[in-house]
Amino acid sequence: CERVFKDCSSSDRCYVQSPGYPGVYPPNLQCEYHLSVPKGVIGLELQKFDVDGQGCDSLLYCFPRPVTTTVEECPFDYVRIHDGPSVSYPVIVTLCGRGRLRSNIIGSSSVLLVRFVSSPVGPLLNTGFHFKAYEIYDNDNSEPLELKNGSCLVEKYLEESDGHLFSSLRSWYPENTTCIYKFIVDEDDIIALEFLWYRVERVTLCEDSLKIYDHHEHDPRYIIVKLCDMNRPQTEESQRVYESSGPVMFLEFIGKTGSLEGSSLSYKFRVKRQTKASQNGILSNPSCNQVFSDDSKKSDVISVSKNDLLSIEEGDSIVCNYTFIANSISQGRVIINILGFFRSGCDSCRGNDYSWISMHSLLPEEDSFCFCEVEKPSTFRLMSLGPRLFLVAHFTRPSKQQFSSLIDNEPYLQIEYGFAGESRCGPEVLELELQGEIDFPAYMSGSKKPGLLYCRWSVPVFHGMDISFIVQNLYLPGNCSTNYLSVASVYFCEDSSGSMDRSLVIENGNVKAGKAIVEFRTTDASNSSFNLVYTQLKMLPTSSSSDSLVSLGKECEFLCAPTMACLKKELVCNGVPNCPILDFYDTGGVASDEANSLCYAEKFTFPYYWWVIGAAVVICICALFCFVISLCRRWQTGRKRL
Repeated sequence: CERVFKDCSSSDRCYVQSPGYPGVYPPNLQCEYHLSVPKGVIGLELQKFDVDGQGCDSLLYCFPRPVTTTVEECPFDYVRIHDGPSVSYPVIVTLCGRGRLRSNIIGSSSVLLVRFVSSPVGPLLNTGFHFKAYEIYDNDNSEPLELKNGSCLVEKYLEESDGHLFSSLRSWYPENTTCIYKFIVDEDDIIALEFLWYRVERVTLCEDSLKIYDHHEHDPRYIIVKLCDMNRPQTEESQRVYESSGPVMFLEFIGKTGSLEGSSLSYKFRVKRQTKASQNGILSNPSCNQVFSDDSKKSDVISVSKNDLLSIEEGDSIVCNYTFIANSISQGRVIINILGFFRSGCDSCRGNDYSWISMHSLLPEEDSFCFCEVEKPSTFRLMSLGPRLFLVAHFTRPSKQQFSSLIDNEPYLQIEYGFAGESRCGPEVLELELQGEIDFPAYMSGSKKPGLLYCRWSVPVFHGMDISFIVQNLYLPGNCSTNYLSVASVYFCEDSSGSMDRSLVIENGNVKAGKAIVEFRTTDASNSSFNLVYTQLKMLPTSSSSDSLVSLGKECEFLCAPTMACLKKELVCNGVPNCPILDFYDTGGVASDEANSLCYAEKFTFPYYWWVIGAAVVICICALFCFVISLCRRWQTGRKRL
């Protein structure tokens, strides 16, 4: 069972199947499938997958498992994919189980090797796999990052030209991958980097990021900006330009989570050499492009003085990017005090010739807040909604009248920043437990502070288990864009009456980093509430499947029959609906683990086995009584004979 697919182009795709598919595959197999495309990189889409990785011989003892990518869980039958033409090349992933992967597999070159091994025992009812191979080819002139031997590096001396185009890593990469760009020009020139487009393919909460340094290595003292899914560059009409102060620039892509389908940050940028006087009149001063986090300083002051403004030539401007991060604090917030020649509430910031400040909390559907230049100083205090705040300050050379009004020791702009937590949200990371809940507000009595509020909770999930959520008593004002409850990127908001409950199950394959993220946003915290109950469980195949035969035991102590979910016995009849509810109207909002027929009988009906035990005890007492009487009579008879 060795096959070679030489041309898996987009017009002539290759379909790779296990021997005997869709029937049960034979035992003792060692198959190799060699796949290639004429140009670009090769992709692999898993359409059907059912490979036994446990060596099971009975469905009563072995439950079908979802597809796993853990080698230790595939000791018997498995599919292993190598990033190259032979087994000596890196292993992308080892697969076994049943179901589908959430992502495709994209190799780093035009060749892949798929190796299929089945044990001597063979499968029980497993039908193997069905893959589709295809070509990924981008016909533009950009140079993509390429993964080679677990790392990737681009070093480029920039000659005088219209610029060089570079794009993101498009192939798979393992956890903790680091890719590096190094750009160099002559001593008298600087480097300008301009993003042409920037997209976020999936949310990683900045565990995948692109950092730009004004240095020849990743020195945090010279960071210009950190870009990720929570901090995106401006790529619209006013395209963002990042410039070095010298002849070197260092970029670092860090992928902590790993991915089979390529980078979560998809981008293309142009780099070019230019003189230190920018041709478009925008300079980025590296000393004011910084990231401030709560684990380095709890508070500090950023100042721009009269002397700093004197360095700006007429017609030029300086753009500073400040990113504030409060991730280390539970429900962290950034507090900003602004003192300077600015007023709040501008209609528009970008595109104007005067100085301005723009701030953004980096949350979905959150607009930026703009400050414009005025002649008299003002003071403002702001708190971010979320744990991140992105501040852009655009400085132009003030007029002579403004210069004359400035005092030498008086700052033109002073930004005091600090970090705090949001007490109304409670702990951000919840305890690891079989059952839990999130209540908002936690205490219904007492004063409730009105106004805009954003909360975020991290619900840990047991290894290998699924998790269900039931949303109850949801009351929200306004529309979905500004008022919502989000559970693992599923939004609840359209029913503001609070009368409709919702049930949601997140399977283990969709759980990222062992946790499910819950987010809550409202424009009026005093008029909002909800209750969210979550339960750790194990979902089984549907009842229509031939693999749905279940034996109750340690692995499945209680079966929620309508939804084929396994619960721990301690969760049954505990007053909380732990079984997923597919249709609240059909069940009356009652889960099967809390059904009256089950819990009422257990609570008020004397179990039949106690009657059996009681009868047995009575019989034993009667037999013992008769035996004692018999012994007494014999003793009396013996005495009479004497």
